[in-house]
Amino acid sequence: MEAHFPHLTVGQTLSFAVDTRTPAAQRSRKVKGIYIDENTDMLTTTFGLRHALDTKVGSDFVRGVSGGERKRVSLAEVVRRRP
Repeated sequence: MEAHFPHLTVGQTLSFAVDTRTPAAQRSRKVKGIYIDENTDMLTTTFGLRHALDTKVGSDFVRGVSGGERKRVSLAEVVRRRP
C-alpha cells in the first residue's frame, strides 16, 4: 500500500523525499536548494513523471495522478542517488 500526502504535488512529494534522505555532509558541499532541485529533476525524468510535476499525487478519495504514476512516485521516493 502506498502512503502519500494526497494533496501534495508530485514535485513537492519528491522534493520532500530528497530533502529528508540527504545526509548533512552532502548538503554542506552544495547549496541545499540546488541539490534538491537537481535530484528532483533527475527523478522525474528517470521515472517519466515530468508531465505530472504540478499534479496532486492523490489517493482513493482525492483525484490526482493515475495509479501507475502513483506507483512510480513511490519508487522514485525510495531511490537513492549515490553522492
